[in-house]
Amino acid sequence: MASPPAAGVQPAFSLQEPTPAAVWPITMITPSVPPPLAVDSKSALAAELAKAGVDTAQLKVGYWEELVWFPGGNYVNRTLTVEAPNGQKMDFDATATLKSPHVTARDVLAMCSA
Repeated sequence: MASPPAAGVQPAFSLQEPTPAAVWPITMITPSVPPPLAVDSKSALAAELAKAGVDTAQLKVGYWEELVWFPGGNYVNRTLTVEAPNGQKMDFDATATLKSPHVTARDVLAMCSA
């Protein structure tokens, strides 16, 4: 079993970050310095994809945050966007990816083989 990258170590994804896959208007509030969740969720995903034999340098992975307002207040979506070499991209919840990177990796593998 491959060990995940050390905490705070940036995974080896493409340096070019994709735009969100979401098609609706987004109120982006992404911080200029990536929070630990961004780095840790990318690292967990990179480790899981490496176990599956994926060359992560071929993937573009970006982290962004969206401020969502509703009548009772607001909340923040913390999201990873993954873009495959074939141009397909999907958005994933960063917290869920950190908790269960194998689930996100399975969807990324399916997207890459489509």
